[in-house]
Amino acid sequence: MMNKYAVIVLACGRSRRFGGKIPKQYIKIGQDTILNHSLKKFVNFKNIDIIQPVINKKDLGKYNQNLPDDPSGKILDPIFGGKTRKDSVRIALKSLLNKNIKWVLIHDGVRPNISRELINNLLNKLNDGASGVVPIVHVFDTIKRINIIKESYENVKRENLYLVQTPQGFIYNYISNLHNKYANKQVTDDSSLFELENTPLTYIDGESKNIKVTFDKDLKMITEFMNVTKVGIGYDVHKFIEGNEIILGGIKIPFPKKLDGHSDADVILHAITDALLGALNEGDIGVHFPNTDVKNKDRDSKDFLEYSNSKLINRNGEIIHLDINLICEEPKITPFRDMIIESISNILKINKNKVNIKATTTEGLGFIGKKEGIACQAIITIRIPED
Repeated sequence: MMNKYAVIVLACGRSRRFGGKIPKQYIKIGQDTILNHSLKKFVNFKNIDIIQPVINKKDLGKYNQNLPDDPSGKILDPIFGGKTRKDSVRIALKSLLNKNIKWVLIHDGVRPNISRELINNLLNKLNDGASGVVPIVHVFDTIKRINIIKESYENVKRENLYLVQTPQGFIYNYISNLHNKYANKQVTDDSSLFELENTPLTYIDGESKNIKVTFDKDLKMITEFMNVTKVGIGYDVHKFIEGNEIILGGIKIPFPKKLDGHSDADVILHAITDALLGALNEGDIGVHFPNTDVKNKDRDSKDFLEYSNSKLINRNGEIIHLDINLICEEPKITPFRDMIIESISNILKINKNKVNIKATTTEGLGFIGKKEGIACQAIITIRIPED
């Protein structure tokens, strides 16, 4: 029964305008490449049966190093594209010839921020009988045609100007025939083939956030669009034992006692580490540094926080704010507050303005009120690309 949907995801470009050593489709936003973000947008649609990546032959190693997560098995092995985008589409369409495809979506792999709503809208229009569906965005800025040599310009009426996006959806047989018929005709997108035939298209609202990554500034913008805000909470407590100093926030503070712990018992850094791991959905400090491991005996707690922060950095995330609440009767924290803030900001490689620390007592209540130990709470806010 020929009622299948296929998606062609194009990722053959060499990023000449973007620059850099890595083709832009293999740059990571968070834990996934731009290409994988695009591929995964289509995996969870039950109506979509086949997803065909099209890559440059030179990039097979890069693709295999970053295989997309696909428990559904919808993503086929990649095929190699041609010299131009249009050649690559025609090759991909031909590869689907015997797979009983009725409709096909064609998408640029460097548009990773397409929404489910847009895909659903496109699928519905095809189900309703459209032969070609194209998302468009109205141009609202002033447009000028400028002749730099003659130093002249003219305003262009923008009432009927639109930006054309992908994915574009088509009846498979129709778009395949057009690509074969106009094999030697170069066009910048697939819907342009319909115009050569004077065949009507169905237009739907595109999305301003469905940006194609062409330049570095586009990557920065799309990363911000794809970022989500997450919050983590950490709590730690240690009791006093005999000693001559305590370590708080990486700063050694003279004191007639010390904090008891498997590591150096830095209650502040432990709370921050747990908060950061929580925001990253990475468990807690005990999962990564169990107190049953002799390697962690008397270990500097900076190691724990640097490790957790490296996970955030590797996922292209950033710390927005860190709020620390130290709970103790003694020692007094005010003389050491600035040093602790500077220490924490250095460990996390962030501006000191992002770190706040305050201290309170329990008014003599409980074990802290009896000066038997110190507790700490930490709340951290991060921005990180959504996986």
